[in-house]
Amino acid sequence: MGLPSDRVRALLEWSGPRQSRRSRRRVVKVHGLLRTGTNYVSALLGENLDVQVLGPEKGGWKHGPIDMAEGVTTVVVVKSPDTWLESFYKWELIRGRTEVRTLTEFATAPVSHPRLTDVWGARDPIDAWNKANASWVGAEATGDVLVVRYEDVIADIGRELDRFTARFPTRRRHRTPVDIESRVGPGWKTVGPVDRDHYTAGAWQRLDEELVALLAARLDRELVRLLRYSGEE
Repeated sequence: MGLPSDRVRALLEWSGPRQSRRSRRRVVKVHGLLRTGTNYVSALLGENLDVQVLGPEKGGWKHGPIDMAEGVTTVVVVKSPDTWLESFYKWELIRGRTEVRTLTEFATAPVSHPRLTDVWGARDPIDAWNKANASWVGAEATGDVLVVRYEDVIADIGRELDRFTARFPTRRRHRTPVDIESRVGPGWKTVGPVDRDHYTAGAWQRLDEELVALLAARLDRELVRLLRYSGEE
């Protein structure tokens, strides 16, 4: 399913004051770690709501800390640490940024993405998941920030849109929520099907015992509780 032209127009990067109705749209910035569905959620918001969605660098790097700016609403996308770790590992292999041979080794290796390392000062991917998400969850209590779980979005887009509009009243573009069935890549281009069952079921049962124990020991337990993630789910 491709992105129709009106959806593309709705996903404009904000570059300053604009005339007429476009300038009065709610401005939204989406944050989240790499491989958490930030492009997908950005496209969903642009399709379903009368908003301007900032690009990945406008208003701060989308994988970095939130730059609280007046008039900007922030949506943070989080993903379960197990499926995120799997996806991040595969992505870094594709990009040639890591050569480690197992997911367990990758979890404790130095963060392979240079900018992610610099921004969060994380020593390994587990540390990056803890630090980034703790920062974003903390911001939800102090600013115009809404945290959404990727798993909840793909399970029930209507419910998550209701959460957004209940907190940030915004005109809807459709009577019935419109989902995007394909994966959404950079530039909000659709790039293939989404294995939704993979993410809703989680990866815990596929992980080896060493990695499960490592995650249990290293993940921020309070953060895992707040985000409703656990190895038993």
